Amino acid sequence: MSTVSPTPPPAPPSDEEQGRVDLNFNPEQHSQTVLARAQELRENGFNDEFIENFRGETLVGANISVRERLDSLSAQGFKDPITLIEGQPPILSYSPENIQNKLAELRGNGFKDPITLIERHPPILSYSPENIQNKLAELRSNGFKDPITLIEKLPQILSYSPENIQNKLAELRSNGFKDPIALIEKQPSILSYSPENIQNKLAELRSNGFKDPIMLIEKFPSILSLAPENIQNKLGELRSNGFKDPITLIEKRPTILSYSPENINRRVRIFGRLVQIFDSPIDPIELMEQEPGLFGTKIDKLLVLARVAQNSLHTASEVDRKLIHDIIFANLEDVMLALEGIGEAQHSTAPQYTIQDILARVKQIKAQKTPKDTKRSEIESAEYIDPKVKQRYFRGYPLKKDNI
Repeated sequence: MSTVSPTPPPAPPSDEEQGRVDLNFNPEQHSQTVLARAQELRENGFNDEFIENFRGETLVGANISVRERLDSLSAQGFKDPITLIEGQPPILSYSPENIQNKLAELRGNGFKDPITLIERHPPILSYSPENIQNKLAELRSNGFKDPITLIEKLPQILSYSPENIQNKLAELRSNGFKDPIALIEKQPSILSYSPENIQNKLAELRSNGFKDPIMLIEKFPSILSLAPENIQNKLGELRSNGFKDPITLIEKRPTILSYSPENINRRVRIFGRLVQIFDSPIDPIELMEQEPGLFGTKIDKLLVLARVAQNSLHTASEVDRKLIHDIIFANLEDVMLALEGIGEAQHSTAPQYTIQDILARVKQIKAQKTPKDTKRSEIESAEYIDPKVKQRYFRGYPLKKDNI
């Protein structure tokens, strides 16, 4: 009786049969490809660090021309394709059609300038249409009225999870902010701040003497991005300029914290000069403390008004706090047209007038509700405004010649 030996089990498929090994792989050819692609990238402006960090992704891969990819990106409107690719290396392998479709999708979702959006956050090119649409829906469901504008201000929001955003809103409410949605819409970068960062900022503001840092931040959310040294230096600069209570001043007008020392010093000098021209006994520092809005007056406007005041007729007794307030906060175009009207009535480019005369005409001009562009055209063609005043006005507020 013969015995039959059991059939041995079949041998497992080899790596070659399973496709895990490229039978045509040639190490020498691969090395030459890497070297050639590295040289191509280097010749087109990519730095060695980029080439070294992304050898696997960038140096082998698709059979593409780096130059053609860069030219294609430039043709589509990207200003700096190299920086774009260095921020998101897979872009080098995206076809022109792929990128055109992504731009069209972004426009279709309501983004006005998808080029700038991608330049600020290149990973957007890797997001699917569904991903972006879902993110817009999530933001709306969380209470954001205009998620498009929010993302345009901070494109990184597209990478935040729904939980991340919800947690941030809860953290802000727990810290005492009444309307975290409005706060984030003003300063979207708040979404990137850690809870500790915000709590430390509130503590720093309290230690500097601010009684209600929550209200201060709600008025001017950019405070959250200012370093402690920046705020302390600002308080010191204001005190050195003669301001007795910089804390109250900033609480009334928090944007003062964003002004440079040079801006504050120059503003104080010019405003002091304006008061001096009026020959007024008013203390300019005291008036600025009482009228913090003066810090928001453009320096060019103060320089124009200084020339207007220099040409006016006045005595110290006629110039009170209200008069200075009214002329400084008057619409500058209305002031210029008031000068033209007074000059035309006297047939002179050096007419006699008081600040009261100017303000009376300003009131009449304001009531006409003339568009600003029309006023500026009238100022340009005006014949009776002092040439030096007119020149100083257009130096600070130049005409857009391409629109004329």
